[in-house]
Amino acid sequence: HLIKESYSNDPLGPRSLSAWMPPPIKKVTAIYGINLPTEVGCAYRRSPSVGISMSRERHTLDQLFMLDKEARLTKDSSNTHVIKNGLISETNKTPQKVKRVGHANETHWKSGDGTVPYQSLQHCRAWEGSCDVTVHEIDSAEHRGILGDARFHKILLELLGCRQVP
Repeated sequence: HLIKESYSNDPLGPRSLSAWMPPPIKKVTAIYGINLPTEVGCAYRRSPSVGISMSRERHTLDQLFMLDKEARLTKDSSNTHVIKNGLISETNKTPQKVKRVGHANETHWKSGDGTVPYQSLQHCRAWEGSCDVTVHEIDSAEHRGILGDARFHKILLELLGCRQVP
């Protein structure tokens, strides 16, 4: 019942409009951090064996795949990504295609905010042309930490039309 009320009946909710479509507003301003190592993938390997544990009370199946903590990147990928304990992260040396309406695709070397990959952060650029999109990228600002970042506050105050306090 809660899901139906919260999502299905919401005319702007995730089930009625695609994320590719711009929101029904005239202006979007995005402020986010960039250039921190951000997880974008994992390396898995087959488990050496798959076991079934059975008892009167419980049946369990051991995992078929497991995180490959010894995986290494190829020579080409090691220049643009890092891997640690099987987790692959983009870095500020990762080439990113920036798609902008009315412009040729550009390649930038950037990464996400430590939580959200860069491609997701800059998705709002796909709405250019349908609404006014302004993007502010703050170097080395972490996903939640950005809220305590003076650079974020400065941008926010400027957008709100507030005078700067010395």
